[in-house]
Amino acid sequence: MDNQEIYYIVTSKITVVIITFITSFCFSSLIKPFVLKKGVAWKVGVTYFCIILALHEMPWYMEKIAAYGISILAAFLVMSILDKRNIYQKIFLSVTFFSLRWLLLGIGNCIAKVVFYESMKLPGYFGNWWLQYIAFVLESLVDVVTSFLLLYLSVWVIKRVYTYKQEIVNRKEALLLCMPCILGILAYEVLQFYSKLYAEGTGESLFGIYGGYDLLCVCYYGVSFLTILTVVLLFQNLKARQMEQQQGILLQEQINDMERHISEVERLYQDIRSLKHDMGNHIMTLEGLYVKGEKEEAKKYVEKLQGQLLGTGLKIKSGNPVTDVILTEKYREAEKYGIDFQCKFYYPEETAINAFDVSIILNNAIMNGIEAAKQCEEPEINIISWRRKNVYMIKIENNYKNKIILGENNLPVSTKKEGCHGFGLANIRKIAQKYYGDIDISCENSRFILNIMLMCV
Repeated sequence: MDNQEIYYIVTSKITVVIITFITSFCFSSLIKPFVLKKGVAWKVGVTYFCIILALHEMPWYMEKIAAYGISILAAFLVMSILDKRNIYQKIFLSVTFFSLRWLLLGIGNCIAKVVFYESMKLPGYFGNWWLQYIAFVLESLVDVVTSFLLLYLSVWVIKRVYTYKQEIVNRKEALLLCMPCILGILAYEVLQFYSKLYAEGTGESLFGIYGGYDLLCVCYYGVSFLTILTVVLLFQNLKARQMEQQQGILLQEQINDMERHISEVERLYQDIRSLKHDMGNHIMTLEGLYVKGEKEEAKKYVEKLQGQLLGTGLKIKSGNPVTDVILTEKYREAEKYGIDFQCKFYYPEETAINAFDVSIILNNAIMNGIEAAKQCEEPEINIISWRRKNVYMIKIENNYKNKIILGENNLPVSTKKEGCHGFGLANIRKIAQKYYGDIDISCENSRFILNIMLMCV
């Protein structure tokens, strides 16, 4: 092996390492916003990098598509093991990156080949080894730079377009997202197959000889990427409509709950007014029974009157009729499931905080707490509130059985295909922010703790 050959081998290996590092870095960057556990993204990138290099150094020949497929599969398995949720989304990410790696690096390769073939036209090229080597180095450099720019920008665009990163992707949605990627790869292989046939039949390469073919390849790669981007945009629009529908359903449920609570308050006040109106008659009746000495009848009459009073009363008194009704209703609901319901909630006095907003907070938070606690052997919910100067705090604590994962917005990530659990907490946060506050969620020792801070302005 002479020195010239060594130069080419070393340059080729350095180019492979750099491009592999670039692809690994971009792959890690793509999946980072989609996984919740720290360190998963770079571990996946390292896995991809190591396997690609290992396969590249194998003594036997392996088709590139097979090598990159094995590397992507290994990275996918590592990603799925380290972060088990949302598997179909991980399939989409893996297939998409595999497609981008082929399509965009193909553009970079086409541009690099054009540079190389143009360099061959320089005077004295074929008789000057150093000029040939410089042209080779320039081709490699162009390949590296264009590959990095195209791949990194494409990953950045997809991350920006794909907005609902923590939403669950089902099988049909994953198939929709992967379809343009799969078709793009298949079409790419068809394109490469016919170029090989031409080269074997004529002894010439389509690249560089026919400039139109290079342009055709670049256009095809570009159209394929735009197709992938379009499908992602369509998917996001579909998700947005679904979320709007779910939020609409949740809002309507909250309105119905408030209407029911208001009706309940009106009924209670009507019963109280009725009792107050009849109180004189009750007193006269009791006086008559006392005068006649009918103590047993008087006792029965008092017990009956007490029953009526209890029927009109509320189990929990918080200082506001609306929150009284909601807390009493949730208390009775908790009783049905055998939940230990402890409540020390008090509505703040002399505050601009709207009772309707507080009722939405309580309704959503306690509803979620009951759903989680009723699955435990010893279910319990604790509700407490306090005020310090202008700060009003509500703390709702319950135990839970199933695993809870907090997303990047510190809200629980739902593992259900459908449901409004996340929307309920999101609405609580909106109300808190309306009063210049926020919410804080923590999960410790199978206990879910929701702290809500409101400013009494």
